[in-house]
Amino acid sequence: MHGTKGGYGCASICDRLKTGTAFGRRRRKEDPPVSQSVMTERLRVEEAVTRFFHMCNSHCPGNVAPLLTADVELTAERTASGQEGVHSYLVWLWQTYPDLTFRVEHVLVDGPAAAAEVTAEAQGERRARCVIFHFRDGLIRRMRWY
Repeated sequence: MHGTKGGYGCASICDRLKTGTAFGRRRRKEDPPVSQSVMTERLRVEEAVTRFFHMCNSHCPGNVAPLLTADVELTAERTASGQEGVHSYLVWLWQTYPDLTFRVEHVLVDGPAAAAEVTAEAQGERRARCVIFHFRDGLIRRMRWY
């Protein structure tokens, strides 16, 4: 579990999501109000992020697999591609930190993307982490851990 450097930490990313600049656009005053379908989609993405960390806390890759696309990509201490690659990464992570747990602090959603600020606890240490998610068809397509 490594900290972040260079202003790319979760706080920086969350600030950019709050202002609407994280994905290359800023909400304007003249933009129409958010529709009910957009709010429903936001809730779905937020619940999917929370569910992902809940399943990670089970330390069972079989619980995480249904949440991922077949071509999922993960970038963290290591990189992984596809469900098998992510499965291997998670097994390595849980073997390295057998008591690892995550607590979701905040989730910010922007369309099919989300940033989650989480507290990771292992071996008596707590660390703030940020994970950027990109979704496709309700499943996690890409994750980048900071």
